[in-house]
Amino acid sequence: LLQRLAPWKEKAAEREFEIWAQGGIGPGAAAACRVAGASGIVLDVELALAEESALPSALQNLLGVMDGGETVVLGESIGVGFRVHARRASKTIDELQRLEISGAGREDFQKTLHNRLREVLASSEDEALWPVGQGGALACLLAQKYGGVVEILCAYRRAWNASFSSA
Repeated sequence: LLQRLAPWKEKAAEREFEIWAQGGIGPGAAAACRVAGASGIVLDVELALAEESALPSALQNLLGVMDGGETVVLGESIGVGFRVHARRASKTIDELQRLEISGAGREDFQKTLHNRLREVLASSEDEALWPVGQGGALACLLAQKYGGVVEILCAYRRAWNASFSSA
């Protein structure tokens, strides 16, 4: 997607708007995003296994073995696209997929999805939806290589700063 925004790179440089990249971005990809015109990157699940993480151990275990193929997009055919971990909440995922296929409206799908996502906060059960993108696979690699959040962010910063010197 960032490549498609390249024609607007000059406007971004003029600060008419900024481009931020998110999702499955390691330090090297962050540097490439900068060269392509991104103003910055957004990290979320990539930090979930850092030393400081308070993520429940069951979720840490799932995330620790991710390769990116464990996710599924729900609601994509009705324009709601929402990615979740496919090896959790199989009954809920089946329910939402049936709802999507049945021709239910976008509003009904979103309401059901919203209700199921609220259950995540109230439950640690395997049937609670867990929103996580394919970038979750980076969490283990980053935690093993760098350890804590500060060290991970420093690795990103080094790559980001080096991006113009090597471009």
